[in-house]
Amino acid sequence: SEHAQYSKFSGGTSTSYSALRASGSPIRSTGGKAKGPLPYAKLFNDLLNAFDQGGKRKGVGAYYVEVWHPNIFEVLKARDPGGDARSRTHDAFPATWIPDLFMERVINHGTWSLIDPAVEPRLTETYGAEFEELYTKLEQEGKFVQQVDAETLWNQLLTKIFQQGTFWPCFKDEINARYGQRRSGVVHHSNLCTEITLLNNETESFVCNLSSPNLANFKFEWIPGTNRLKWNPDLEKTVRTAVRGLDNVIDIGFIPHENGRRFQENYRAVGLGVMGWAV
Repeated sequence: SEHAQYSKFSGGTSTSYSALRASGSPIRSTGGKAKGPLPYAKLFNDLLNAFDQGGKRKGVGAYYVEVWHPNIFEVLKARDPGGDARSRTHDAFPATWIPDLFMERVINHGTWSLIDPAVEPRLTETYGAEFEELYTKLEQEGKFVQQVDAETLWNQLLTKIFQQGTFWPCFKDEINARYGQRRSGVVHHSNLCTEITLLNNETESFVCNLSSPNLANFKFEWIPGTNRLKWNPDLEKTVRTAVRGLDNVIDIGFIPHENGRRFQENYRAVGLGVMGWAV
């Protein structure tokens, strides 16, 4: 419901499915077995079609999965042509959330263990040394669904990036280590374009207010004898005006869900990028 409201009012959206138990994981309340994150990703995909951005353009959204999740290989097929349509998300953008430990295993040609988050929910709530200690302990205790070659998984991820332009690798340890409000909790995912790394929890959904000046509209000159550009006072004025405007958006803009409004008031996140640099 919350994603639908954001999409209806022209917002891009994202979510994390890393905490969803793996396919085949037992459901104690019914005696059945879970189907993993892909059915929920499919619902998310269809929601973006049903609630587009106010009829102006298609709804856009990304969903993130950590690379230790047992269904990571199925997720990497989510935008493949053909196959079971119920497990394809051609209108949503899958992305990956990667701990440093995985990259170390790739570099060292090591083995990577796929672990059901239902076995240890803290895997999604830890990062850095704490995650590594917990993860390796689970490995030593044999609490994994299967083990795979880390480099094989990495190569499959890279192949999908080149083929389909998605599955963006985001590095959760570095992101959380640099997060300005670390005491508030753990960052679980980014947004559609990976320039935002903010916190979600049960009562707050991250919102970032974005803009970007077009550098092609400004005149730059090189400082003689250097590879540096002279500072452009017009650009400085534009940046100051844009940041002021973005901050005003927090106070007067419309956020359709209380979780987003709560985040806006508490963190006042703004982002100013650039375009036209190549020109």
